[in-house]
Amino acid sequence: MFPQRLRQCRKQKGMSLKELAAQFGLSHSTLSKYETGSRHPDPDTIIMLAKYFNVSTDYLLGLSPIPDGGLLAVNSDPLPPDAQRELDSYVEYLKEKYCKKS
Repeated sequence: MFPQRLRQCRKQKGMSLKELAAQFGLSHSTLSKYETGSRHPDPDTIIMLAKYFNVSTDYLLGLSPIPDGGLLAVNSDPLPPDAQRELDSYVEYLKEKYCKKS
């Protein structure tokens, strides 16, 4: 999930691989490998990318469907797996409904 989320965040910001790589002092090749999943960033790089894109590390890693973690942070009690899937699905529905790019 990380490769897809990283690519999505980069594209939403309108950046090329080359531009993002330069922003962090990474090589184009390294960043490209992150986006294809053939290489994995270290924890510090994940944190740095999350801060830059203003998303949570959980979102980048695919552990949360919500970029900033806001909604999930409200509920500290874990949900049963079926309920969590239903919540994730509903959140995706709401994002599609209200956050469409014009």
